[in-house]
Amino acid sequence: MQRVSIGSLSIRVSITIVALVVVGATLGVFWRALNCEFLNYDDEAYITDNPHVQHGLTWSSVKWAFTTTRAGNWHPVTWISHMVDVEMYGLKPWGHHLTSVLIHAGNALLVLLLFLRASGSIYRSTFIALMFALHPLHVESVAWVAERKDVLSTFFGLLALLAYVCYAESDVKSLGLRRLFFVVTVLSYALSLMCKPMLVTLPLVMLLMDYWPLQRLQRIADRPRKPGERQRTAGKNLSSLILEKLPLIALAGGSCIITLVAQYRGGAMASLASYSIGIRISNGIVSYGKYIAKTLWPYPLSVIYPHPGTSLDVYYVVGVAIFLIATTGFVLWVRKTRPYAVVGWFWYVGTLLPVIGIVQVGRQGMADRYMYFPILGLSMMIAWGVPELMYSLATRSDRRQSLGAVLVLSSVMWVVTLGIMSFCQIGCWRNSITLFQHAIRHTRDNYLAHSNLGVALLNENDTEGAIKHFATACRIRPDFAPAHAGLGTTLMRVGRLEEAALHLRLSLRLDPRLEDAQNNLGVLLVAQGRAREAVRHYASALRVSPESANLHHNMALALVALGKHNDAILHFRRASQLAPDDVDIRFNLATALLRQGRLDEAGREYRTALRLSPGHAAAHAGLAAVLYSKGLYDEAAEQVRLCRRYGGVPGAALVKSLSNRGLRCE
Repeated sequence: MQRVSIGSLSIRVSITIVALVVVGATLGVFWRALNCEFLNYDDEAYITDNPHVQHGLTWSSVKWAFTTTRAGNWHPVTWISHMVDVEMYGLKPWGHHLTSVLIHAGNALLVLLLFLRASGSIYRSTFIALMFALHPLHVESVAWVAERKDVLSTFFGLLALLAYVCYAESDVKSLGLRRLFFVVTVLSYALSLMCKPMLVTLPLVMLLMDYWPLQRLQRIADRPRKPGERQRTAGKNLSSLILEKLPLIALAGGSCIITLVAQYRGGAMASLASYSIGIRISNGIVSYGKYIAKTLWPYPLSVIYPHPGTSLDVYYVVGVAIFLIATTGFVLWVRKTRPYAVVGWFWYVGTLLPVIGIVQVGRQGMADRYMYFPILGLSMMIAWGVPELMYSLATRSDRRQSLGAVLVLSSVMWVVTLGIMSFCQIGCWRNSITLFQHAIRHTRDNYLAHSNLGVALLNENDTEGAIKHFATACRIRPDFAPAHAGLGTTLMRVGRLEEAALHLRLSLRLDPRLEDAQNNLGVLLVAQGRAREAVRHYASALRVSPESANLHHNMALALVALGKHNDAILHFRRASQLAPDDVDIRFNLATALLRQGRLDEAGREYRTALRLSPGHAAAHAGLAAVLYSKGLYDEAAEQVRLCRRYGGVPGAALVKSLSNRGLRCE
């Protein structure tokens, strides 16, 4: 493999131009993502309904980031990145999308530099970088704010690989420099795992790169060089190469343990009763084949591909398995003459293995986002394999001379096509409704998409549409608890309380951990005068989500209905800590304090509510009652006048008492 001289001025200029093209093309295509909104699919857990993230970058929020396993993962660096976004952009979606787009552009640049440094081939490296940058399979990772963990973990993973290549190629006499590169490798890899534990097999990738293109294995490195072949470093035996990666392997092992514990505690990990080992392996085999197909032709794509379960055809599974085994055998057979094939293939297989479904997390059978890093292996095979195949078929010298232009033209057409498809695919991510409508159009019996579309329509007060899609999800998958919970919530909204209670209770029998179902059933029970039963449901929900301001608020309201004001105040206070800018929570806390005669505290909370919402008429009336009780009659009368100005009706007894004192309340 011929290596370019990066030190040459002309080559440096060429690399700079290529880098600008890669970054510019990435930004040009993915800039459209800045028009996308937050979604009702995980974005609420990461940003819009997460008080810790919404507080921004504080010591308490950073401490929480390092100690929580919310969302079924331990990824503190990802949480911190979201907090930084809140500090910079607040809750404006475009800013959060901008960060993801910029990180993706940085990743594309790192891919270019990595393969250029490792292989020395500027043309192939450019192709791989552009394919990575513009592939529609990556739209999900970039346009979905909750998948920040994907682009961020890959950023540090690529940085670790680049530092490793520099370490492997540095002069053995420069011991200090080599150590520095290795420290950067370890630290970058640790940060990658702290963003998302996707790259636990990255040490395998480094070992593959030792084989090719770094050629660090002793029997490869020590053989005579062919004309034009790149300079090799001193060779090592396999055991030495593995031994030097022990710190990285230890990090990967620790990350695996933490992730399994976090996902088990979060209820994200499916049991063997849901999907047997045989079903998981069968789906994994088929998914390996489908990912290859979608890499070559990424259409149609969907945010959710429901797990096929037992519906997979055995002949289909066997056929894909034969293809995978045959491909594995072929790349091993040609490993000496075409080492890129074995490296690219096992890069793809190895880095996809953690999410292929043997350890099943969630209800999806596969996901576009899982290909964000593994696609580099297939890209490598294409970048080196296609030109070699075409040159081998071109027997005449004149054909060989024109083949270079054909390859460049076809490569440009391919990446332009990918860019256009990605640009169109981003449009599907504009909001939750467009996203799940697209998924329903392009998949069959997608109960997950129907259920999530129901949630999106309910948020837009389209109760009729929400009922339709929740009911469809229940019909397709009668044991899917969230669909029953959503249907029950919507029926409650339109006043069909008996049906609502039926579906809410069914959802809780299927999955007692459903926080929203417990909460909404509690609201329904309070409305029916059954506050004591509601408290039991709120308590169950709080055991699952102890940091939900809404749950603490509703629990407090139920306790007020039971006359347990002191207990209610505790929950109101906790809710106000979790959602300090929620006016209703502040107002209800103040009212509960007033009923207990705690005037100073009540006054402070009423004033806080009015600072948040100066036109809150009921808060003015409540503050008037506090001031009157403290003997501040003039100020109380002023609050009564403000209450009326904003359309409220102050208490008649209070108005009469103030009038008897000669104070104007009009």
